[in-house]
Amino acid sequence: MSTPPNQQTDPEQLRREIEEIRRELGETVAQLANKADVKAQAREKVQEVKANVQEAKDNALRHTPDSARGGAQQVATGARQHPGPLAVGGALLFGFLIGRRIGRRSA
Repeated sequence: MSTPPNQQTDPEQLRREIEEIRRELGETVAQLANKADVKAQAREKVQEVKANVQEAKDNALRHTPDSARGGAQQVATGARQHPGPLAVGGALLFGFLIGRRIGRRSA
């Protein structure tokens, strides 16, 4: 309280001080409840990460030349139409990586 204990206080001032203390206590309880709500904090973090990812994606799309985007689409379309060469290339890469791994173990 703002008045010294040896001084008389009028009832209206006491009511105002009590209301102020109640308001501060209510704010403190709300802050503690928010800190204890782990699910809400996790949801907020997920939303924050989603927003960051979306922003990064939009930024990347703005800075990627049209020719690169068109080339990537062309490669993806070609791979869907003719999956054989892609599968053979993948199998060769897989075999190469396995061979390197086995070679390191025996060395």
